[in-house]
Amino acid sequence: MERTVLTTGAGTGTGLAAVIEPARRGFHSVGGVRSQSKARADVHAAREAGVKVRTVMLDVIDAQRSERVVNDLEPYGLVNNAGVSASGAIEDVGDDEARLAFEAVVLGPTRLARPEWRPHRQHDHAAHRLVTGEQARPRGVVVCAPSRARG
Repeated sequence: MERTVLTTGAGTGTGLAAVIEPARRGFHSVGGVRSQSKARADVHAAREAGVKVRTVMLDVIDAQRSERVVNDLEPYGLVNNAGVSASGAIEDVGDDEARLAFEAVVLGPTRLARPEWRPHRQHDHAAHRLVTGEQARPRGVVVCAPSRARG
């Protein structure tokens, strides 16, 4: 069985590199992107690197789409790179901007990593870690995220 690695936010920079590397290591690598132009760029960059990757349209804020992607791909591994920045002084960041960033950086990746969304339903918490900032405990991600968000 081919092992699939899903990388979110795979459109440019670190995410693009993160979708190419698993392919170099023999995994079936899939990059989650939000536009067709980024999907084409990923495939082209992978070809230039001598590997093949696949892309899927994925916005981690969209819970239903995220669930469909996980169920379709049955990923063996997950690289959470998607994110939205909400930086600035507390008085300069509005609720909507902060909520969007929290959805993209905390809730979206948490949804993708939930055991009930893992097709194999293996609940080995020691083997499945969601990293937020430095490291979060499997049952403490939502509590740890705000302390790591301070920088």
